[in-house]
Amino acid sequence: MEVDQQGAPATEPTPAEALAADLDRMRAALRVLPAAEHSHALRRLAEVAARLLQSDSGQVSILTSEQVAAATGGLARDYAGTTVALTEAFCTITTVTSAPVVIPDASADDRVRHLSLVRSGQIGSYLGVPLTLTAGPTIGALCVYGTQPHQWTAPDVALLTHLGSTVVAELELAALTQEYDASRLNWELAVDAAGIGSFDWDLRTDRVDWDARLAALHGFDPSTEVPTSAEALRHVHADDRARLDAHIADALATGNDLRTEYRVVWPDGSTHWLALRGRRLQDAGGTPARLIGSAYDMTEVRTAKDEASDILATMTTGFLSLGRDWRVTYVNAAGELLLERTSAELLGRSMWEAFPGLDEIEFGRQYRRAVATNLPVEFEAYYPHNGRWYEVRAVPGPAGLALYFLDISERRGAQERAEVSAARLELLSTVSAELSGTLVVDALTDRLAKVVVPALGDWCVVTLAEATGPRDVASWHHDPGQRPLVERYAALRLAAMKQHSLLFRGTRPEEAEVLPYRLQAEANEVMVAGEARDLLAELGAASAALLPLRSRERTVGQLTIYRHADRPAMTDADVAVATEVASRAAVALDNAMMYADQRGRAEALQRSLLTDPPHVDGLEIVGRYVAAAETASVGGDWFDAFRQPGGATVLVIGDVVGHDTEAAAAMGQLRGLLRGIAWQSGGGPAAVLSRLDAAIEGLQLPTTATAVVAQLDAIPTSRGTMTLRWSNAGHPPPMAIHPDGGTLVLNGPEADLLLGVAPDTARSMHEIDLVPGATVLMYTDGLIERRGPGLDEGLARLERLLAELATLPLATLCDVLLQRLVPDRPDDDVAIVAVRLEPRHAQAGASARTEGFAAAD
Repeated sequence: MEVDQQGAPATEPTPAEALAADLDRMRAALRVLPAAEHSHALRRLAEVAARLLQSDSGQVSILTSEQVAAATGGLARDYAGTTVALTEAFCTITTVTSAPVVIPDASADDRVRHLSLVRSGQIGSYLGVPLTLTAGPTIGALCVYGTQPHQWTAPDVALLTHLGSTVVAELELAALTQEYDASRLNWELAVDAAGIGSFDWDLRTDRVDWDARLAALHGFDPSTEVPTSAEALRHVHADDRARLDAHIADALATGNDLRTEYRVVWPDGSTHWLALRGRRLQDAGGTPARLIGSAYDMTEVRTAKDEASDILATMTTGFLSLGRDWRVTYVNAAGELLLERTSAELLGRSMWEAFPGLDEIEFGRQYRRAVATNLPVEFEAYYPHNGRWYEVRAVPGPAGLALYFLDISERRGAQERAEVSAARLELLSTVSAELSGTLVVDALTDRLAKVVVPALGDWCVVTLAEATGPRDVASWHHDPGQRPLVERYAALRLAAMKQHSLLFRGTRPEEAEVLPYRLQAEANEVMVAGEARDLLAELGAASAALLPLRSRERTVGQLTIYRHADRPAMTDADVAVATEVASRAAVALDNAMMYADQRGRAEALQRSLLTDPPHVDGLEIVGRYVAAAETASVGGDWFDAFRQPGGATVLVIGDVVGHDTEAAAAMGQLRGLLRGIAWQSGGGPAAVLSRLDAAIEGLQLPTTATAVVAQLDAIPTSRGTMTLRWSNAGHPPPMAIHPDGGTLVLNGPEADLLLGVAPDTARSMHEIDLVPGATVLMYTDGLIERRGPGLDEGLARLERLLAELATLPLATLCDVLLQRLVPDRPDDDVAIVAVRLEPRHAQAGASARTEGFAAAD
């Protein structure tokens, strides 16, 4: 144990004390803070962090002597600029540890439970990542937080860490831009303080108004009036007057800025060099009306070369001068450092020789433009020979060309990193949006293939790891003309792979593997000779990245991304983004696979509870069941048909309220109860439903359902007809179909209540005589209900279709009915049961077929 000088145990500094003692961090934070507080990009990133992590608030915190909320989003968007003491700030912990801080429940975390924001209930959960400048200290944190406890996941931490790198790039770019602007402002202020005089020349009256400084620069007493331009310029050196007049005339004729130098001879005989700058102004008719401008004394620049050299030598800005023949006449120390050349290597040499290739890039074009126009130019350009970015100001003059330049590579790098981070963030957002819209495995793999091309590669193949082995399920190429080749390759490549191939290994490792610029050679080793290997060569893939699709500790497949030779192999940064894409895709695919498995189990449970209809002499009975597309909609519908001890045939159609495996289980209970009651009691439909209602209450079954129970007599009447009795508990009405195509909706005077609502309700029963050849259809609501159209429209459509299909065999009628009314992926499951009286029971001949439906005797 450490002790202090008095012998007492030394105490560890608190996080706030550690931050307060960190002067380097505070200096860096104070440098970044002013730009951070005015950054729209940081506010957007705080908003994106809160939205993507489904949290109440997001915040970029910069820690100086206190925590400053530099940018906020979500519910805290109005709290930008607010401060919190370091001892009360969550981000103090994140900044000191320089690692992600995960707090699912703040009230139970000893690190923060004592803080006022926790005690007041303002923060219940917190996730923060440190903001560490490139080659610098940790200056703050990017965090999300909410008022309620929240379980943060590893993907949440990874996503916030990625956003944190984007925040750091934006902070560095904003700070560098601010420093650069401040340097330029200081430069301009220095020029303003250098003694510049101004003038206003009225071209219509030839009157020149100038200030006292400019009058003095031209050798006049400041109080002297100069009525004309000729008088103002009478002290100009005789050798320079013609050139000055020509430059003025050109500016007035063309509108180009006036930029020239000339000598004036003062009354005391001394000669002074002046630099003149001016601009033409026109009247409403477009006629030149005024020339305004300024001039300053540049005598010292012209005559005191030694002094100028000292000034240039100490400048932090690079300076290089060129003669009229483009030969280097001077370079200062900063220029040597920035250009990575010594003065001995440059002086006396042609610029085009000293810097090969300069004439073919932006530098050479701009220098020639400056000389040709005799006007300064400013530009930013990249010099490939040393990989640096420069900002250059080229100023032409009588002696040649003066170049002022700054190395802006750091600023450009920060800007490019911010742009790349933004592009990667946009890609991840696109992936999340695309993969969250479906739970169908085939649709997911197709979307995944299309979203990674061309963002991450030129083409790709998606593979699923199935029980029988890997299977290529999707592919995509950025060139539509190449897509058939990729599809053919994906169809053949697995069969052409040897067992030791990277593809088969690729579905097992946890990390991505990149094969740069030797893909074809690798393919020759792991693929048998044939069409697949030839197609890979034809597609021109030069490199590939193999990315396992891993979720919940299992590999669900592999994403293989290919690049052509004109695109570099993936960098570490590219692989990091691709791995994040693969991780999100794997979770989506894993969810879809589990969803499909759950749906299969629910459907299997449902079908296991349905039995084939009985064989009854004189009757044909057909049942059908179609599962819903969505797992959540499977489970409640059923049909049943059986005979009672007295010989009567009972038909049942039912629908339990709810759609899941619990509904399927409840349906199984109701079906068994109804069967037992009908068999034991031998009663009619109304009595059976009443006793089933009582059983639901007595057995405390927490369910409600609709149902129709119908009963056909064991023996036909003397006319060959059979009596159908039915009772309806809130279910869609059955349909009767006459052999000649006529239909009848079997509605009662009133609809009875659902089962499980009021067990003592009275149940009504209805009867109708069916002629030989007649059909009765019972169905669940999934057959006629659709999003949009109402129930009446669905019933009307069913009637029309039944009339059209009346003459078909009963099994065919049921199949065609489902084909016409139920889409490929129905929203709800559908059950139907149909019974038809066989025509051989007709004893009344043709007359019985035209009687229609009639009330029973």
